[in-house]
Amino acid sequence: MAVLLLLEGWAHTPRQRSLARIEQGDRQLFAHDLVGALVTYRSAGDGWRAWERSGRAAYALRQLDAAGDAYETARRLAPDEPSVLLPLASLRIEQKRWAEATDLLRADLAHDPGSMEARILMARVLIGRGNRPEAHRMVESVLAINPHFWSAWDELGAMAVDENRLGEAEKAYRNALGSSRQSDALTSYNLGAVLAREGRPEAFAMLEQACRLDPSLAAPHYALGNLLMPQNPAAARAHLERFLQLQPQGPEADRARALLR
Repeated sequence: MAVLLLLEGWAHTPRQRSLARIEQGDRQLFAHDLVGALVTYRSAGDGWRAWERSGRAAYALRQLDAAGDAYETARRLAPDEPSVLLPLASLRIEQKRWAEATDLLRADLAHDPGSMEARILMARVLIGRGNRPEAHRMVESVLAINPHFWSAWDELGAMAVDENRLGEAEKAYRNALGSSRQSDALTSYNLGAVLAREGRPEAFAMLEQACRLDPSLAAPHYALGNLLMPQNPAAARAHLERFLQLQPQGPEADRARALLR
């Protein structure tokens, strides 16, 4: 069922977010995952891996219902597997299905009380339910385990931005820098966005760094296009055109096209 839904939606699934791109490389990865899932499902006894991979592939294409179905099937086959519980919890958080996400995270924490990934996701559930003080404590508990855990600093930065505490957000994002290439790109963008809100000239360098670290990340191109338009229209246009290549649909894409007219 999940595989059929994926195939039916292959040609016309929209790109809805900067971080959920469907570029050629992603399509190849999806095809690889789907074929691998079918082979695994037919040849191995632990068929949950096939459904987990199908869930990942569906999520990359933003087919959230298909992803949820695949992950739920995987969970029935492997009820305690973190590689199923955590992505399914993350999906339910995105869908604002807080109770389901909480149950999934509690199940994971019951088997691994020190799971930093589960604690970060639980903090997002707490934010969704309006309990920011407890969310802060949850993230701080992760930093007590590992003060260099990128996701914890990134989460603190996002929480500070939501609360308009830009100085604290800047500090958190600077602490997050220095992790993997992908996380450095996202952190560079987040930090650049904070610096731009503060009117700081360092914003340009940080956003350009994000573009260099991950050329397929759309958001920094959109930010630079807006920031550069008054003083360097040619450079701004180049960034906005690249943004539209990466994310051709959605409200930001409409605004980018309006700026290019």
